[in-house]
Parts: sequence; C-alpha cells; structure tokens
Amino acid sequence: MIPSKHLSNIRHRVATLKPSKLIDKSEVHDLKEMLDEIQEKIDNAVTDAESLRKVGLTRKRAEI
Repeated sequence: MIPSKHLSNIRHRVATLKPSKLIDKSEVHDLKEMLDEIQEKIDNAVTDAESLRKVGLTRKRAEI
C-alpha cells in the first residue's frame, strides 16, 4: 500500500476521534490538522514525481 493510502486510513480513523476531556479538544483538532497537512504534502509529492517522470519520458522521446 502506498504511503498516501496508509495516511488516508489513519485520517479516516482519527476523523471520529473525540477528546476525553474538554481540555484535550485543541490537541485533537491540532492532530487532525497536522494529518491533513501531511496528506496534502504526500499527495503533492506523488503528483510532482509523476510530472517529473512524464517530463523525463518526453525529453527522451525528443532526443531520439
């Protein structure tokens, strides 16, 4: 399984997480936000890697 899918599974499980104490509410919110940001960075990295792969293939075709 790719890292993005692993993180997506974690985010899905955390989505229903509720703080046991009112004081923990901000920590739970921060955790969810952090996971969202990590997911976005992973997704962007995957997209960038795919784009670079395509550019490399196009360059090789142009050199032929």
